[in-house]
Amino acid sequence: MFIKHKEGSTELVYEVRLNIPPVGIVYDHVEKDWIKVPVFKKTNKEIDQKWFRHVPGFDYDVERGIEIDKQKYDKLYFDPKLESFRNDEWFKRLNGVWFMNKGKPTYINGLHYMYLNWWKIDVGYPDYRDSDRRTWMYWQWCVENPDSYGLIECTRRRSGKTARAALAAFDPPSRMLNVQSGIQSKTRDDAKSFFTKLIGSFKHLPDFFQPVYDYKKIQSTLGFRFPSTAQKLNKTARELNSDVTFKSSDNLAYDSQKLIRYVRDEFAKIDVRDPKANIVEGWAIVKPTMSLGSKSIIGKAYFTSTVEEGGSAPAQELWMGSGWEERDKNINRTKSGLCRLFTPAYDNDEDFIDEYGSCDRLKAKLYQQQIRDSLSDNPRQLASYIRKFPWTIEEAFYRDADLCPFNVLKLNEQLSVISFLVDPLYIRGNFAWEDDIEDTKVIFVASENGRFLLNNKVDLTQEWNHVEEGAKKKPLNSSIVIGVDPFDHKTVDIVDQKSMSSGGCYGFHKYDGLDSELSETFLFEYLERPDDPDDFYEDCLMASHFFGAKVLVENNKSGFLNYFDRRGYNMWLIKPKGGKKTQRGIAAGVASKEQLAGAFASYIDKNTEKIVFPRLLNDLLDFDIQNSTKNDATMASGWAIVAAYRLKRTRKIAQKEDSKNDNKEFDLSNISII
Repeated sequence: MFIKHKEGSTELVYEVRLNIPPVGIVYDHVEKDWIKVPVFKKTNKEIDQKWFRHVPGFDYDVERGIEIDKQKYDKLYFDPKLESFRNDEWFKRLNGVWFMNKGKPTYINGLHYMYLNWWKIDVGYPDYRDSDRRTWMYWQWCVENPDSYGLIECTRRRSGKTARAALAAFDPPSRMLNVQSGIQSKTRDDAKSFFTKLIGSFKHLPDFFQPVYDYKKIQSTLGFRFPSTAQKLNKTARELNSDVTFKSSDNLAYDSQKLIRYVRDEFAKIDVRDPKANIVEGWAIVKPTMSLGSKSIIGKAYFTSTVEEGGSAPAQELWMGSGWEERDKNINRTKSGLCRLFTPAYDNDEDFIDEYGSCDRLKAKLYQQQIRDSLSDNPRQLASYIRKFPWTIEEAFYRDADLCPFNVLKLNEQLSVISFLVDPLYIRGNFAWEDDIEDTKVIFVASENGRFLLNNKVDLTQEWNHVEEGAKKKPLNSSIVIGVDPFDHKTVDIVDQKSMSSGGCYGFHKYDGLDSELSETFLFEYLERPDDPDDFYEDCLMASHFFGAKVLVENNKSGFLNYFDRRGYNMWLIKPKGGKKTQRGIAAGVASKEQLAGAFASYIDKNTEKIVFPRLLNDLLDFDIQNSTKNDATMASGWAIVAAYRLKRTRKIAQKEDSKNDNKEFDLSNISII
């Protein structure tokens, strides 16, 4: 809870310390005061003390039927016993209860009580779990915190997150006038499925928790109003004029509306290729619907997702910007406005939860570790299992990589390490001719909008321009090579701009036994598509001049080669061993791509920790050797590796289905190094 009692205690839940009221005390949200309540128990025997549903000692439906019959003749009549029960349940729903749990007084807040006692799901009423208690307390803290826009939750599957979020969306509109809750998921169909589950739970509620609703529109909207004008003649009923709705994943779906609650289900699974459904941009549009101006927050969001499919980069960005301890102290808010909560898989493993709702974390973790160990020789399956049962938030954001031929586990581990760093391992900037005089000296200029990412290990105080002066300049730095995946056409000339690839350029330091810092390290990354290809070619030329390094370029597109030749830099282009004298660059055929993939597979197994660029790691995880058109980063960096090791022969072409094998390894035994 956010509200603090002077005699209460605190409990650390993930990154936030929550306030717990003293035993037998709850905060009355109607009276705005602390109230003494009983601590429920069925027995004095500790071993038999556990959560139990609070149901009346009589048949409520039967006696409610009698009450309704009497109200036909006396609209003011009510049964005192039923009214007392209803008032008591409303009090518990709003304020929570205390109960004895194996000898320990345990507090659950109002929505947790509502969830356990009345929110029926597909398997019946939920069991009490201590992990749920903490999650519901965290949600209440977010709701009561005037500087929080709500909760962003990451958890394993089958943890009850959908049912919790559905109740969170349902609660305010079902008891307040003129408010709205909105629901989105990764697709409209998924949002509808979520909404359908909400409706199912709603229909099982007792009548005193079921406001008048429009049953005619319940397939698309849970509207708390009469379905027709004629029924308004029922003077005992009351319209709340509030709604629970669902919409597509489009960023603009709830634009300009006013929301009391907003649920974004499966936020980490939204297709990053859909420009209308970017989770960061979508939240920036929805957030203003939950505030008055920039200061007063009137609505709360509940972001939740399982982790089975891995998290997208925008989802990770949203998560990273939701740390309460890293909030801006001037405005007392996180970057996203949300507050994050992660529960490890061993903390809510249903196979290890006892009758008191406690999970034996040690046994659960030991069991999960045994499964991890059994998959140690299969990196792909191991990575998949870790995604489904993560112990840390870093593991939760492991990427799915069905077609990736490389060591998926190593790539995911490194991506997690660098993605969660506060400060990146590179600086952004541009290469430029000193004093704007071409073909002189190249310098690196740091810039927030720079096109290059330069590895922090590159010492800019060192002289890197190792170039032989003369009529025809020659690169002299044999320790560094550059790989390029070019493009030819101007952006404005392309009809289908969705199919555009970026130009890729990577610098790579060869093996150096005397320089462990730079040995076999990617020095810089360039993934851009300037409107004019010449701008890309010049950027690559300046990078190669800065390091005095030769370039291995994919020669299927002639624009890059012609530009270097026109600028007098033909000798900077690597000629494959055994090729024609006039040949420059390498053809991106099946054999050469197999060569590239094999070299990269070997490199990743030994040197993954030296890759500091997130885009490259993500691209490697997405790499499909049969369809590498979109893998600009992998191809460009791969040519650099090929150039570094000068592989002259390739193995036989693998069958398509082999590229999907879980244990795909590239045999380098028949590749000669010169």
